[in-house]
Amino acid sequence: MTNYTQIDLTSTIISLILGGLALFIMKRLNNKSVHKLTYGEFLKPFVPQWNGDVKVLQSTMHSQIVKGSRKETNPIADGIMFGLNSPSGQKLKLSDIHLLTPPFCTVRREFVNFTEYPISFYYVAEKNGDIGNCLSFIKIPYALSSDDLSLLLTVKTEKGHIVSYNFTKPIHSDIILDFTKTLDEKQVNTFSKYYRMNKDLLKNVQIASLDENFQKRWFPLDLFNAGNDYFWSVIDMEDELEKHDSYDFDFKIGKKTQPRDLYMKVIAKNIDRSSFSIRLNGNLKDMEAFLCAFTSRNDNRRKMSDLDIYMMQLFLIRIGIVYAKKK
Repeated sequence: MTNYTQIDLTSTIISLILGGLALFIMKRLNNKSVHKLTYGEFLKPFVPQWNGDVKVLQSTMHSQIVKGSRKETNPIADGIMFGLNSPSGQKLKLSDIHLLTPPFCTVRREFVNFTEYPISFYYVAEKNGDIGNCLSFIKIPYALSSDDLSLLLTVKTEKGHIVSYNFTKPIHSDIILDFTKTLDEKQVNTFSKYYRMNKDLLKNVQIASLDENFQKRWFPLDLFNAGNDYFWSVIDMEDELEKHDSYDFDFKIGKKTQPRDLYMKVIAKNIDRSSFSIRLNGNLKDMEAFLCAFTSRNDNRRKMSDLDIYMMQLFLIRIGIVYAKKK
């Protein structure tokens, strides 16, 4: 096994936030005069970074996203490991297990090239009727080409009223975990140091990782805690929204496009449908202005979950969009 040294998890999160702050400053320096930069708009995240009901536990860096990557292993997804509390030797669906403890999270560093990767361990058990705390993978459907961005907005209605807006979607395909492995003594010693876990616990668990098909397709971005459950946001490394996600309507975002335009031209005309999806497409700057304006409307914000917005905040900053409320 490759040797790694453990570093503080918070360094990854702080790096992401500082990177976003630097990007924000550069954008404002490039686009605003000194006067406007000093006395102009202030931005406030739609979801608080530190004291909200949704918290981020782990984040990957932009440089680790490899478009179209088809490597045999995905270092981020490969670092997600499950330990079953009872002898099994069988394959289980992710939906059939629950977490016995919060995830054990840390960061590892390769001595060869000093690359840092977040890794996490999930101590789980079969549900057997118990609900427990669950782990899910939530995808962000998108397509990015040069300065052109496409996102998918799903609208759900009930009796002619909008119930929810979502930019993210659960991965519905079954995620199968093969609990047929155990850790050898060297691995037990290594992982007990990573996660500060009891060695006896690690000796007695069956181990599973995300399979090769998952690792080749999905890239994990951020790990969230919302309520009693945990969620990884992921993106499709093929970066082709149209190939994997169908949509009902296509709506072009321009410089002067307002949220009301979307409502009147698409949403209001289909309000009797229980659910429909809209592909929003436009230049990055135009998309930024529209997304911020759309979410800033109180009637829209109330129909959007904190988890959905927080996932989008951290995803969009990676591609140069500051998703926040202007004050």
